[in-house]
Amino acid sequence: MRHILFRALAAFALAACTQDELAEQGTALPEGAYPITIASVQVAEALPQTRITETSDGMGSAWAGYYEWINIKVTGGGNDNATNCLLNPETGTIMVTMNPMFWNTTNSSSINAWYSNLDGQSTGTMKNTVTLANQTTDNGLAYVLKADEKTANYQTENITLTFRHQLAKIRVKLEGAKAGDVTSVSVKSRTSCTVTEGNVTAGTDEGYIAMRQATYNGQAYWEANVVPGVEIKDFLLNGNVDCQLTQTVMPQAGHVHEVNINVKPKFPVLADLQSASSYYKDLQSA
Repeated sequence: MRHILFRALAAFALAACTQDELAEQGTALPEGAYPITIASVQVAEALPQTRITETSDGMGSAWAGYYEWINIKVTGGGNDNATNCLLNPETGTIMVTMNPMFWNTTNSSSINAWYSNLDGQSTGTMKNTVTLANQTTDNGLAYVLKADEKTANYQTENITLTFRHQLAKIRVKLEGAKAGDVTSVSVKSRTSCTVTEGNVTAGTDEGYIAMRQATYNGQAYWEANVVPGVEIKDFLLNGNVDCQLTQTVMPQAGHVHEVNINVKPKFPVLADLQSASSYYKDLQSA
């Protein structure tokens, strides 16, 4: 069973000051008369936690309990503009818009939105290279979300933007007699990526990504978000025990790839991957 990783909805209402009858499409609008106003944000399955956070089963996420910046860009039709909006997830409203935007013409334009919590992906930055290397419990998971592109004009109301995750989640479940002896798990992948308006490009540096420990429905896991399209084969336990899959995993954006590790009395050097509803890995004793 392939898992969809995250799903979030943001409802953006673009409202004009008035709905005066204007000339045919393509006519210039009075300067500053028709603001592009982001009125509210609604996130499905929101939980009372902080920042972008996981749902109770780890298969979804939501904005909750912290103020976050969302990047908005309007292009085409003579309405080109960009801004950043501060989201209050407790009320579902936009608190601050850094650069108010206005419809300049009656033409339709494309609206894009994206979000990232990665270090270095600062507010207003259109392109940035960021690190994925440390996603331990203290630092938390890395997130990059991008909304489906929408087309709108000065008369469009109640625009809904659906945000989708641009990274993939690797989740490890430890089993076996020695599972309790494992104090850290890392996955080998690209340790950085470039985020350009919500689009993710894998960096060139490869190394081990420290995974965070999480519990869902009473079950403990180790997990990290990685760039899609880069094969996953190697894991590291306790910082010094190498484990290699006999079949690689190809991460897909917005999906969870599950790996089960059976830790036996002697730490293994080889793992078998079974593919069923998720991805599985069995560690063999040395």
